[in-house]
Amino acid sequence: MGLGWIVNQQCRRWTTSRVCGATFLCCMCFILFTPTIPRSPKHHQFGDMRNLLGVPNTLNVMTNFPFLVVGILGLVLALEGGVFNISSQGEVWIWALFYAGIAGVAFGSAYYHLKPDDHRVLWDTLPMMVAFSSLFSSLVVERFGQRIGLCCLFALIVAAFLCVVYERLVNFPFSNSYLFVLEAYTPSEGAEVVKFYAEFCLLVGCRIYNDIRFCVIFQLTLPLAIPVIALMYRSKYTHSRYWFMSTGIYLLAKFEGVTDKKLYYVNNYIISGHSMEHLCLALIPVSLSVMLIYRELKFQRIVDVKDRP
Repeated sequence: MGLGWIVNQQCRRWTTSRVCGATFLCCMCFILFTPTIPRSPKHHQFGDMRNLLGVPNTLNVMTNFPFLVVGILGLVLALEGGVFNISSQGEVWIWALFYAGIAGVAFGSAYYHLKPDDHRVLWDTLPMMVAFSSLFSSLVVERFGQRIGLCCLFALIVAAFLCVVYERLVNFPFSNSYLFVLEAYTPSEGAEVVKFYAEFCLLVGCRIYNDIRFCVIFQLTLPLAIPVIALMYRSKYTHSRYWFMSTGIYLLAKFEGVTDKKLYYVNNYIISGHSMEHLCLALIPVSLSVMLIYRELKFQRIVDVKDRP
């Protein structure tokens, strides 16, 4: 049995290495061999644009309220420690950051939907990426250990900020007037160098400005990696099925978002697919909260069974 366990672990490590390698290779090919993908203006044109009670895009704004409720309640319960079954302090902070990200989605998404444009979408995207990073890291803690999970969290949070910076903040407005100011406050002998540097930054910035490829990879890879890891590796907790349930809810929500206008037409213009996507996504932290309440450490259950007369 010991030899079989060792062989099984080696096979899992080999399979994990191949999956990670293939995923990294696909991401690199996607970045290197595909053109930049700018955020289309159609991204901000939703099916339901109604203005009710003086609130622009009313339902798209109001359907973010469940994120706020679930996020704040989950944050309080995670830090309080008496309701959720969390076995380590590292997990407490990871889950707290997850629920804080969910609450941030409420504010960021509502702010974006009040006036959808390329500048406000940043505040809708970043909290969601933080929540994804925390959720994935919590799964890593369950399967691989607290140290690996915390390192993963740090790396993913940094990657999330870099993805947003790459899309929106790298391109500075190097206009002719700005170049004039640079030259005016620079010694004459260095003016040409500064001008060359500014023109180079302008050239590079125009090429990478408004490119959502890294954000797309980030938001697609983590949700798909969660069920793969949950399937390949055993958890130290019970009730692991909620990870797969949450993945199913996420896929359903993405389907509702893609079919925004069609669902709006099908239900006789009552609620759009995008508003339904908000409500559906809010069920993910709800289902995970149920998991945290009812799950138990597996080795504790084994000890309890052995202690029975």
